[in-house]
Amino acid sequence: MKIKLKKFFNTSVLVNPEKAKKLCIQINKIFKVENNIILDFAEINGISQLFLYVFFTTLREQYGKELKNKFLFINLSTLFFEQLNYLKTNYKTLQYRYTKFKALCYV
Repeated sequence: MKIKLKKFFNTSVLVNPEKAKKLCIQINKIFKVENNIILDFAEINGISQLFLYVFFTTLREQYGKELKNKFLFINLSTLFFEQLNYLKTNYKTLQYRYTKFKALCYV
């Protein structure tokens, strides 16, 4: 199944970590029927490290190493790779920022 992220979120910018969780919930539903998902990043002009952090950590917790075989990412911009490299390098910092974000949301 193919998910066009611009259409799914009705935006060209992915920054909200709660939207990342929404995407993960949808992906879990799809995996009950499909074995693989294509995530289409066409027309996505902005993506935050926090969005990627929540997205990948949530899926990693659920699918582990099997995650690599379940997804195909298409139409990725250089921004995606820059943010992904930042995520790899600064994982702990993003973990702290997300914990702080969650605490602010639930106060």
